[in-house]
Amino acid sequence: MLLAEGLTSRIRSAVSRPGAPVEVPPSVRVVSVGGVSWGGDGKTAIAAHVASRLRTSGLRVAIAARAYGGHARLAGRVPGGGLSSRTGDVLRWGDEAVMLAALDGPPVWAGPGGREAARAALASAPDAIVIDDGLGIDRMRKDLEIALLSIDLPCTRCLPAGPLRRPLSDTARAHIVGIRAPDGAPAPSLRDQARRMMEAAGARDHPWFGFCLDPVVPEAPGPFHLAAGIARPERFERASRLAGLSIAGTTWLPDHHVPSARDLEYLGREAHASGARSILVTAKDAPRFPSAIHDLDVVVLSTRVRILEQEDELESRLEAIVRSAAPC
Repeated sequence: MLLAEGLTSRIRSAVSRPGAPVEVPPSVRVVSVGGVSWGGDGKTAIAAHVASRLRTSGLRVAIAARAYGGHARLAGRVPGGGLSSRTGDVLRWGDEAVMLAALDGPPVWAGPGGREAARAALASAPDAIVIDDGLGIDRMRKDLEIALLSIDLPCTRCLPAGPLRRPLSDTARAHIVGIRAPDGAPAPSLRDQARRMMEAAGARDHPWFGFCLDPVVPEAPGPFHLAAGIARPERFERASRLAGLSIAGTTWLPDHHVPSARDLEYLGREAHASGARSILVTAKDAPRFPSAIHDLDVVVLSTRVRILEQEDELESRLEAIVRSAAPC
């Protein structure tokens, strides 16, 4: 079993690290955010949070994202716009890149690989770029690398034996580790759990911060029928219940799945049969769904990052990026 895990990890590393080095101009600062698990670490949310923080400080920021799930062969800028009914853009750029571009934040550049996206973002002459899912990108200068772990995904095994797509020890190479707390978990228990997880990663004395993703309750009539095509839909359901929403039923699709007309027909029937008055989706799912299905509005349960522990550890590093970046 350990031999299979090691072989899987080496193959994954070989595939994710081809090509020439990415040349970064001395004046540009690079922040990389990535997780070792196959979904659920909050990497896209943290990437957006960091990009917003740098932009608020006056820097010209660009976001680089993998076009995961999309068929784009060349890197390019992802168009902004609304969050719903973006199926065409999702098929080209992937749902995470489209979600980031819809946040009315920094411009988003996406490509078939992290290197291509980073090169495209650098070509726009920013002061700083934030790479979403950049943990596996080598041969590129990174001024700040943030690795993410999740308390409720403590497994130490790589795919296919476990949920990790990279060895847990990869987190020790980062400048700082962000640890996601389970939804609704009491903050006082996070510190001890975080320390245990850092020890398991071989990074006992490494800088870290704890965070959670707070749900933003939509202004829409309930009860709600939940629909999602994400890696861990149970988290979506738990967050919805913790937000006090009345849940009539659920329909889960495969991760990154773009629903067909038949899927939408089925979902509409299920939602009506459950007695729901609205269909609730995540921000990641929203671009893949229309704004209404069978006369039921499709609404979004978005989230916001809240730092729970050791905020100064993260803030001091972001402030250093701001101070050292080129002036606007």
